[in-house]
Amino acid sequence: MKVKALLAVFIVLGISFTLVQIFKKNSSDQITKEEAEQVAVGLYGGKVLSSSVKNENYEIQLDNDKGMYTLVVDGTTKKVSNVKMVEKKMNPLSLDEARKNIEREMNGTVTQINHVEKEGETLSEALVQKNNKTYSIQYDLKKKSIVSRSEKEVKHDSIHNANPDAEAQTSVISEQRAKEIAVEKINGKVTALSEVTKKNGKHYKVTVDGTSDGAHVYIQANTGNISSISWYTKKNNDDGDDGDDGDEDDDDDNDDDD
Repeated sequence: MKVKALLAVFIVLGISFTLVQIFKKNSSDQITKEEAEQVAVGLYGGKVLSSSVKNENYEIQLDNDKGMYTLVVDGTTKKVSNVKMVEKKMNPLSLDEARKNIEREMNGTVTQINHVEKEGETLSEALVQKNNKTYSIQYDLKKKSIVSRSEKEVKHDSIHNANPDAEAQTSVISEQRAKEIAVEKINGKVTALSEVTKKNGKHYKVTVDGTSDGAHVYIQANTGNISSISWYTKKNNDDGDDGDDGDEDDDDDNDDDD
């Protein structure tokens, strides 16, 4: 009986020792969370956003230059499975690429383009010339699309200043009509006519001679209005009539009545 009892004790102790060894081996084979994260980063790069243990495996979320991923690392074998892209990153276009896209979509010419940051968005702002009009464009460099478009108003003064001779180049009345207007105002005979440019546009300078005196009548070429009259005596005018231009008056309402 004692022999059997001792034998039973040895058997129980042996089984217990074996189970302990198996448990120790399994425990040593289980990788840590840090090791699982290193496995994930080693394969996909980037950085770990979160990790958790589930059924002795590690569920890891990481972010790299391509996007955001979730994956599972086996807690024993370190094998990676169930890799899923949660969010894909879109690399922003360069300004040169954006310029080409804008010109293609607008069918116009980009005259200016700049990079701007607006509320976390990566945008470019551009000015586009199309059909003699200027448009202000906001273009999303990541989504590769126009997000806003508006026509810029060009002030008339800007156009006029850009071409100050535009008004002077426009004539409505003829030289003959200018002569008629001058003699209707001044009694006499037209002896000379020339074209001059004043600050308010092109004028006809009509010289009308009377018996003892005469006048230079300045008539706006685009309206037919008399802008000023410069009188002279015949004696003073014998030396030439160009010296009186300094006395010109450009106000349309400053007509000199007889």
